[in-house]
Amino acid sequence: MATPTPSALLDVKVLKNIFLFLDFDQLASLKLVCSFWKRVLSDTALWNERLALEWGLRKVTGSPNQLTIYKNVRRLGFFYRHPIQPGDSLASIALASGSSVSVIKQSNNLISETPASIASRKVLYIPCGNLNLNRASAQFEYCSITRRDYCVIDHSDGGGGEATPDQSHCRSPLVSAPTGRDKRLLEDVMAKSLKIDDCTARFYLECNDFDLKDAMKNYQDDLRWEEKTKRD
Repeated sequence: MATPTPSALLDVKVLKNIFLFLDFDQLASLKLVCSFWKRVLSDTALWNERLALEWGLRKVTGSPNQLTIYKNVRRLGFFYRHPIQPGDSLASIALASGSSVSVIKQSNNLISETPASIASRKVLYIPCGNLNLNRASAQFEYCSITRRDYCVIDHSDGGGGEATPDQSHCRSPLVSAPTGRDKRLLEDVMAKSLKIDDCTARFYLECNDFDLKDAMKNYQDDLRWEEKTKRD
């Protein structure tokens, strides 16, 4: 195989084909190599295509405000838009979506659980998990209220407007057996959420068949028991 010539490394098409095989940390580092590579890597279409390849998406559109979201999608996950309807509450939305009130609050920068907390919102962004995206499309949206970017799954055929969430695709990773990658993701989420080491997180997850909610509850129950024993 011929060694790439310097001229080949200045060809946009060649570069993009190479960059699609690299992870997001490497892409960010390569922006520092030279001004030409920086211009090529400033095209969000390339980053969107890389994200689509990683997650098996049909396409990704939109331009996020910060490139770090591409790397953080693994931690933050994907979302769908829930239009606020009369009578909606965080509890009813959480029940219908299979999420939790605390997760929805955190995802939307909500302080309280009262109906007034969502009265001024037109939509809420609901996490839908990273599994079974099934060649769906995604788009980046910036919310001026929460001041953050969201990677929103769009199952609409037309590719525009508000997407109607498809619950067969937008579901918790716990609905089906997690893969090795998903297990590591759950370990990372639990460790960071509870500020514990990875080994402890893995132990509680394994004891609870990688049900994140049960694993966190059991850990907190054990922690309270230990604190009570020390006081007694």
